[in-house]
Amino acid sequence: MLVAGLSVLSFTACDNNEEWTAVDGAKPELALERTLLASRVGDTFHIKGTVSDADGLAAVKIKCPSLYLDKTIDLLEIYGEPPVEYELDYKITTDTGEAGDMFVISVTAVDVLGNETSASVTADMDGDMDAPLFVVAPDDEITVILKDDAALDLAFTVTDDRGLASVDVAVGELGYKRSVTSFDNPLRFDFAETIALPAASADYTVEIRATDTWDNISERTCVVHVSDTPDFDRMWLADVARPEDLNSDVMGVPMLVDKVAPFRYEARYYNAKAGTEVFFLPQRTDFKPVCYGLTAPGATSVTGIPGEASPIVLDTPGVYYVITLDLLKKQIETSTYSVAEAVDPVPHPFGSQLMDIYEDGSTFGEFIFGYTTSGPGDIKHFTQDSENPHLYRLDTPLALKAGRHSGFIIHNSHPEGWWNYCTWRADNEQDPERAMWYGNYTNPAWGGTKGDDYWFKPLIPADGNYMLSFDAHLGHLKIVPEN
Repeated sequence: MLVAGLSVLSFTACDNNEEWTAVDGAKPELALERTLLASRVGDTFHIKGTVSDADGLAAVKIKCPSLYLDKTIDLLEIYGEPPVEYELDYKITTDTGEAGDMFVISVTAVDVLGNETSASVTADMDGDMDAPLFVVAPDDEITVILKDDAALDLAFTVTDDRGLASVDVAVGELGYKRSVTSFDNPLRFDFAETIALPAASADYTVEIRATDTWDNISERTCVVHVSDTPDFDRMWLADVARPEDLNSDVMGVPMLVDKVAPFRYEARYYNAKAGTEVFFLPQRTDFKPVCYGLTAPGATSVTGIPGEASPIVLDTPGVYYVITLDLLKKQIETSTYSVAEAVDPVPHPFGSQLMDIYEDGSTFGEFIFGYTTSGPGDIKHFTQDSENPHLYRLDTPLALKAGRHSGFIIHNSHPEGWWNYCTWRADNEQDPERAMWYGNYTNPAWGGTKGDDYWFKPLIPADGNYMLSFDAHLGHLKIVPEN
């Protein structure tokens, strides 16, 4: 059974046309925004358009017998007088009975003289509702290091579950335009091109637009800064080797680091095994156009030129590293501290019977926490690492759907559904990079600050199973593909 939503009253327009004075006597004008609409089972689509009539509008009728739909929007009842223009936005929600079907919906505009104009909308229950998805894309801002042969290595990947119709790229300041309308694989397009830049400090805007065969559109804009000694606002640490691995995660890869002073950045990283290789990146989604590593294996001096930078190798396992990048000195400094020296805000040993259930000292229960999308009554419990007690993980993967914004927090289990005994929230809801402590009970040895009440709502890049791991000392939450 279809459910349609719009707060309107029943049609009560006067049938005596002589009460209304004709202005032009013409039929209403009906301009629908789209005549082919897509929906899925249980989803909602909108019939939108503009209706106008110089004599005045009486009603808009929307009918589809197959959907048991017979709705009259009584404009006289709503407005008290006949409007000459009306913006139609009628909401329809489908149910399981409409799966895979197509329905023709009649839309009729009626003026106060009884003149009518009709149009049809076809609703495809197996249509394409999703806009193209950029699974690899440049950051909102990136920097290219100024040199004689400065160039922007522009790369991105866009996918669509039904098929791409066009991909357009433009850099207005350079007069650069490229439009792709033919695809070897219409479900996925990989763009990679080197765009020469003038050897001068400047800013450029890259505009990318992807359109699918149903005219769904996704757009990305990237500002490119060309500078000889850039002082980046943000920096990330990458412990992976391929651009694909920077973009296949839900969150946590690469890892956001701290800017501790102008041109100076500090990363804290738990090194589980000897020989870990890392780089500093001022852009999150690629190793180009800038990648900071060593000028040579074993050196302390750095270069930002991809292909010339050697990885920073972390040789000591089972410790936390402090890695400092100084762009003015062009140097890397490293030091370590032990797991025992690291402190996190967790108030009790994981799995102990020390949780004060009613927070009054009367009753104590098991202290555990984990991942939840609803609250303390429904938690996927973490497992604590045997070597590093600051590390936690989910042993069972999360099944996530592409294009959706996952909504979750880390929280303690509680038999009464009480909140915020031990919990972490996001630093930013839509684009989270760190877990911020939000608990009421805190390890007194921890000297951090409490964050805000933001849920984690990262965009899922692809359908699949994802593994979650969490470092409570660093506040580093990582969700990556299972394989």
